[in-house]
Amino acid sequence: MGYSIRALDITEFKCDAILNSLGVRKSVNSYGSICRSIVSIAGFELKKDIASYEDKANPGRIFISSGYNLPAKHVIHVVTPYFSKDPQLIALEYVYKLALTTAKKKNFRKIALPIIGTGSNGYPRAFVIKMVHKLVKAFVELYPTMNVTICMPLTNVKEYEEKFDENELRASIEKYFKKNESLNIREFEYDETSFKKMDSHPIDFLLDYSDSELLEVEYSAKKGIYSSPKKHFLNEMDVLLEIGNRNIKLDYEKYNIDSIGLYISYYLKQRYEREDTIKVVERHVYDIVGGVENKSSLKSKHEDANRRSNVTTSMLMRYILALHMTMEEANDLLLFCGKAFSPVSKEDTTYKILIEMKKYDIYQVNDLCDKKQIKRIFNYDKTKNTAS
Repeated sequence: MGYSIRALDITEFKCDAILNSLGVRKSVNSYGSICRSIVSIAGFELKKDIASYEDKANPGRIFISSGYNLPAKHVIHVVTPYFSKDPQLIALEYVYKLALTTAKKKNFRKIALPIIGTGSNGYPRAFVIKMVHKLVKAFVELYPTMNVTICMPLTNVKEYEEKFDENELRASIEKYFKKNESLNIREFEYDETSFKKMDSHPIDFLLDYSDSELLEVEYSAKKGIYSSPKKHFLNEMDVLLEIGNRNIKLDYEKYNIDSIGLYISYYLKQRYEREDTIKVVERHVYDIVGGVENKSSLKSKHEDANRRSNVTTSMLMRYILALHMTMEEANDLLLFCGKAFSPVSKEDTTYKILIEMKKYDIYQVNDLCDKKQIKRIFNYDKTKNTAS
C-alpha cells in the first residue's frame, strides 16, 4: 500500500493505529506535546490507561490501548529512550521497529507515526527524520499490505505543502549535519532480517541504566534544576547545547538589541524553535554564568545597556562556553561588546583554544586556565557549587 510523509495533526488521522510517546516510570504521567494532544482528544479513559503503565514503563517498552474518542482505532504507546544514552539512535530505532512489527502482528494495516524523542529526550530532529524515513520505506517495501504515514507537526513544516518533497527533506537533513558536525552521522540500511529478528529480542535489552538516573535526567531537562554546576554537562543539557540552528548572526541594530541580556534572548530565539527548550537553556546559561546563588543579580546587571562595554572578556567567555558557541558566534558576541580576541594575549589565546577544542566542563576549563597561568574563567567553589 505504501508510505507517505505529511504535515498533519496526528489526532485527526483516521487509521488503525497511531504512535504515542511516553515518559519513564512515574514520568509516564508527565505528558510531552504529542501525548498531551492525543490525551486531550481521546479523553479520560486513555489517561487512566497511561497511568496504569507506570510500574512497567521502562525505556523501550510498548503498550497498546483503544483510541477511545480519537479517529484512530488504537494507540501504540512506546516508552521513549534518551539521546544522551543512545547517540547512534539504536534504542530509538528499536522502538520504532517494535511499533511497526507489532502493528503488523495485530493486523493494523493503516498506521501513523509522529517524530518522537526530539523534545526533552534530546534527539536531533533531522537525524530522527532521516532514520524514520529510511525505516518506514524499507518496512512497506517488505510488507506491501501496510500503509504507513509519517506525520510531521504543522508548526514545524510551514515551508512545505501538505506532502513533503523527498529531495527537499534530504537537503534539509544534509544542511543540518553540516551545521552540527559534532554529531555522529549514521547511515540507515534495513532488510528483512531487520524486522523479523524483533521477535527474539527482550524488550529492555538495549538500555542498561537505572530508572532513578533517567528520572533525574528528565526532571532536570524539563525543570532546569540541577544539584551542582558540574552536572549541567552530564545529561540532556549537553545534547541541547550541541544542536539548534548554527551559526547565529544577530542584526542587533535592526532589533534594537542594546544589552547582553537582550542579546542572549534573541540568540536563543534564533537558535531554537521550541519555547520550552529556550527557557531550559536560558536557565542553564544564568546558572553557569552567575552561579546558582548569584544568577538573578547578574542577569539584572547584564540587562543594563550602559554596562555592556564594561563586561570583561573572561565574563563573556562564561556565556560563550555555557552556550557552546562556535568561534563565529563568540567573535560576534565580543564585537557587540566592543571587544575582540587579541592574537598576542595569553588569556585570549587560551580562550580560543577552549572554544576550538569544545572544552565546556567548568572544572576542566579552570584546570586549563591554571596550567596556562591565567585567571580562572569560572570561580566556582567546589564545596558550595557557586560562582563569584
